[in-house]
Amino acid sequence: MPTSSKCADGLYFRYLYLVLFLPLGLVARPNTDSLLAIADSLDEVGFRHFASGSYSDAIEAFEEEVKLRVALGGEDTLVAELYTIIGGCNSMLARYEESLSNCQRALEIYVEQMGPQHPFVAGTYNNIGIILNELGSYHKALEYYEKALAIQLDILEPSDPDVGLTYNNIGTVCYNLGDYDKALEYFNKDLEITLAAYGPDDPDVAVNYNNIGMVYDDLGLYKQALECFGKDLEINLAYYGPEHPEVASSYSNLGTVYDNLGSYELALENHEKALGIRLKAFGTNHPDVSSSYNNIGVIYHKLGSRQKALSFYEKALDIRLKILGPEHPEVAANYNNIGVIYDDEGSYSAALEKYMISLETRLAALGPDHPDVATSYNNIGAVYHNQGLYTEALENYFISLGVRLKVLGQNHPDVAASYDNIARTYRSMDDLDSALEYFKKSVDIFEGTRKTIGSAKLEKSYTETVSDRYEALISLLLEMGKPEEAFEYLERSKLKILKGTLEERLNMEIGHGELRKRVSESRKLAMQIQSLEEQLLGERLKPDSQRSETRITNLSFLLDGFYSDYAKVVAEIEAYPDYSFAVKVEPVHLEEILERVPDKQKILMLYSGERELYLFLLSSEGSQGKSVKITRDSLDSLINICRRLCFDNVVSLNRSRKLLNWSWVKDTTGFYTEEVVPLKDILALLYSYLISPVEDELSDADVVTIVPSGNLYYLPWGGLLKIDKKEMVFLSERFNWHVMTSAEFLRCIQRRGFNTEPIHSLTLVGNPAGANLPSAEEEVVSISEAYPGSVLLTAEEGSEAKVAEAASYTRALHLATHCVLDADSPWDSYIYLADSENSDGMWTAYEVSAQSWDSLELVTLSACESALGGAYPGMEQESMAKAFSLAMKGSPSIVATLWPVYDPSTKEFMVTFYEELKYNPKSEALRKAQQKLIHSEEYAHPFFWAPFILIGEWR
Repeated sequence: MPTSSKCADGLYFRYLYLVLFLPLGLVARPNTDSLLAIADSLDEVGFRHFASGSYSDAIEAFEEEVKLRVALGGEDTLVAELYTIIGGCNSMLARYEESLSNCQRALEIYVEQMGPQHPFVAGTYNNIGIILNELGSYHKALEYYEKALAIQLDILEPSDPDVGLTYNNIGTVCYNLGDYDKALEYFNKDLEITLAAYGPDDPDVAVNYNNIGMVYDDLGLYKQALECFGKDLEINLAYYGPEHPEVASSYSNLGTVYDNLGSYELALENHEKALGIRLKAFGTNHPDVSSSYNNIGVIYHKLGSRQKALSFYEKALDIRLKILGPEHPEVAANYNNIGVIYDDEGSYSAALEKYMISLETRLAALGPDHPDVATSYNNIGAVYHNQGLYTEALENYFISLGVRLKVLGQNHPDVAASYDNIARTYRSMDDLDSALEYFKKSVDIFEGTRKTIGSAKLEKSYTETVSDRYEALISLLLEMGKPEEAFEYLERSKLKILKGTLEERLNMEIGHGELRKRVSESRKLAMQIQSLEEQLLGERLKPDSQRSETRITNLSFLLDGFYSDYAKVVAEIEAYPDYSFAVKVEPVHLEEILERVPDKQKILMLYSGERELYLFLLSSEGSQGKSVKITRDSLDSLINICRRLCFDNVVSLNRSRKLLNWSWVKDTTGFYTEEVVPLKDILALLYSYLISPVEDELSDADVVTIVPSGNLYYLPWGGLLKIDKKEMVFLSERFNWHVMTSAEFLRCIQRRGFNTEPIHSLTLVGNPAGANLPSAEEEVVSISEAYPGSVLLTAEEGSEAKVAEAASYTRALHLATHCVLDADSPWDSYIYLADSENSDGMWTAYEVSAQSWDSLELVTLSACESALGGAYPGMEQESMAKAFSLAMKGSPSIVATLWPVYDPSTKEFMVTFYEELKYNPKSEALRKAQQKLIHSEEYAHPFFWAPFILIGEWR
């Protein structure tokens, strides 16, 4: 894809530059004799050089002045001031070690002359912190900023602007460390002070909003970033007027955020406003104008307007050629962007020409070992691949790979991209073994030592390709007759996508108790690692004259510490098998599963890929894999239609008095054609895709374990319908089945023990006070009649404390009450119980998961939507059902629901389920309860019986 120009300089660092670069102006400069006159003359010369930007000459003059003044009066505060100014000049020349020495000397003098609690001492602490920040010595910088802050809070009001500036400095270091939460905290403190001191219309307030917006942008919290940049724009417009370059920068920042949000029309509008201002302010030949042209070109490209994009790229190129010359890296970037346009249009010769110019320019400007050079070789390889010139493509891909390995290291996403490109080229050449080797290398990078990515921007680009690469590998393995390996990579892809989904939403918490803390800590460390890695790479890629070896050493030392801390946290998280995916994609080895699969059990694992549906069938006899030609979008659409016809339509059916009198029998009525046929067709069509390809293999199974993924979790499996010679048979009539959320969950259950003794008593919770569910109370009373000795908790007795206590010693817990789903924050979903002095009656998934029940084996959630998880793809496992399974130390069985249920039919269903449970395994009992309703006069519609699923242990 084209590269966009950076729209702003990033964070505006509100450092104490007035202290660092200008004279303090508080010490008289006497002119009593000729030596002092010479010193004053040197002082004037030094400041003239400083004002003109001749910092080396300024340093020379000020150093001579220091010698004279020390000889005349010793090291007084005036000399300390001169050391501060010399330090500022050295800092402007990027001579940070010399600058640090100057400021430390000034600090010694100030402390000796004025004491440790003086404003000048605080200012110098800040100056030293600034320099240490530039050197990458962030923890030491923090120490000095905190010393400055302690003095300021002691001698100044907490609302003093100098305190705000120090808060800003601390926020800047936290930002550099990747600690975005802390950065936001300190930037907001600075904002509060600046608002109070200067009012809401001051440009310093705009700077605050810009800084906060940049943090939100890096976190991928684009709506918050949009709000901050909008306030930044509003202030700049009022203060500078509509034609000022600062306003143009604000528009550019807004354009970038809209681009990230995919709102390309708004992005275009803001970039065009920025361009208009810059043209008027700078004319046609200015770097900022070329950046705006380039940014507009990127947006037009994303909008599919390639010719418009090409026009703007060419305008940007013309400007950069004039002002930067043909050998500048930004010129090379423009040639690359133009090449991408031609490549997309299939004009491969033109694309190759532009890519070659970009490569030559980058080689001359950056040298052979630079990531941009690798990108050029990669793009050239892609053109050759598109032309069918595979040997030439491989040659360039391998050169690109070599550079990326050398510069970026073996675990970088760009290295993974190179492996993927090489694999696809080998596959086009029918060299399947080589393709397999490189596909595996590409995927393995996603599962490397550091598995978490902190930046939402990088996470987004990283995870967009995960599914495609896994699917290419899975498809190849199936083609090569290696279903076992394909199965393992498939399960790994599910865990990786789930992890990626969670990481992309950095504000979403997972897990419970100490685990939640560890997962949160791992994310924070990952963000810090990524931030430091990017800074370290940026420093190493600078020209020799600009590179700071001290900064490289400091950043490397910091990284080593963060790597060590991250490894420790990862090890702690991996102790939780259900949540090890948060930091690691642990391969599921089929041998371990297959050797424990009982005879007559068949495991059907389904994964909806972008282009194909993958089916894997496992049993004690071995494994096999198949693919079905249906895209993920098509299958998702069928599932949505199925759920709509099974549930959403029931209100209108009930009004027409057809729901409780449902009949599948064909007749000539319009109702049959309009309502029955569509439902029958969708259930049969789904059966044909999901079950028919393997139904012969499933025919002799005692139990079928279904391991779905994505939206397949939300499918009413028992309602899938086989129509053969006009005979209708539902899946629950043909197979004894249950659901597992993942192969990893299956493996956990296999490792745990199973109690073969029948369940003789239950803890029954029904219609707790305030629930207003009389049928639920009737339900638990009826069940208790079949299970004498059961604990019955209704009305006020159904409180959280009593239910939790009963669950600690019972083997089966039945909850007939409301379940309230919070799809955006699944761990805030709750079971409704009676409130009490110590409880609000909302037993959240978070609270449930924090329990620890040794004897509990079966939980029946006779409530609405208890099997549903989050609103985002990959969050299916985060549900109330999952919360209970985490709290159960044995082998968990959860009966849960896929949509809101009807009280009277649920009562009949549950009574039947428990009656059958006396003589049958749990999955068979559930199936027989469904069969009873299927063949009933009142409850034949799938709405009544299809939402119930058994998750986990089936025996």
